[in-house]
Amino acid sequence: MYETVTVDEAINRGRRMISYPVMVIMFGIIGVSVYLSTQNLIPVSYLIIGIVSGLLLGWLYWSFMVTKWKVWAFDNVRNVHELQRKAVEAQLIWNEGSFWGKTEIWNSADKDKWAQLQDKFNQNDVFEEDLSVPQETAIYYSKSAILVQCIVLLLCLGLGIYLFIIKQYIGAVLLCAFAGYFIYTEYKKAMNKDAQIILNDKGIETISAGFVAWKDITDDEVVTIQAGKSSNTYLQYNYPDGSEKVNINEFDTNKKALENLLHTYRVRSEKKVIACKI
Repeated sequence: MYETVTVDEAINRGRRMISYPVMVIMFGIIGVSVYLSTQNLIPVSYLIIGIVSGLLLGWLYWSFMVTKWKVWAFDNVRNVHELQRKAVEAQLIWNEGSFWGKTEIWNSADKDKWAQLQDKFNQNDVFEEDLSVPQETAIYYSKSAILVQCIVLLLCLGLGIYLFIIKQYIGAVLLCAFAGYFIYTEYKKAMNKDAQIILNDKGIETISAGFVAWKDITDDEVVTIQAGKSSNTYLQYNYPDGSEKVNINEFDTNKKALENLLHTYRVRSEKKVIACKI
């Protein structure tokens, strides 16, 4: 077993093997059907058949290829827990127990190999220390992210003023109130000089949860949650008194950088514990 493939490499290969071909199959068949229908080359009933066929064939391709990818990826990647979480997030696979996950098509050889790989899930993920990370990292509101938000809100405010000029008073009031309120909230963030997240080899500190030591932190991860066409990225973790979930979209960090910080500071914390025991 040669575990030389990183999680990101496996995810990228999954997109090439699964996501992109599925989109080509589905949208290709549906697009051709719509085109032929608009050109009056096929009746409406054939258009419906084309749409249904595109969806079914795309799903059939996913059902077959996802098992091939899973066997390869989980065999060649060391950190299978991270891989599973990121694969779900990338919409390559479904959460464990999902109905749609039961539509995967397995042959006997892949089933046997997958059964052998289950032992890897009993091992904790292993991360390396990034020596370039400082002893402590403080994360603040990003001035550039706030500026972009304010520009959009000022455009909304300008539109609201224009509605006043053309005497569309209801829409003007609603839009100006909306823009004004959120401009104020963005201004408060811009003036906030406090670190929103502090990480070091002792633990994590946030505004809402306070300081929590690494020994008390479980299930720490950075996740991106889709909501329609938009998405939000969160730092989340559990601790004895509850759980924390912080939206980092407007902070001066990103998902990859924050994941690296979590891994590095936890590794340093574990090294300190080992050193104390010695």
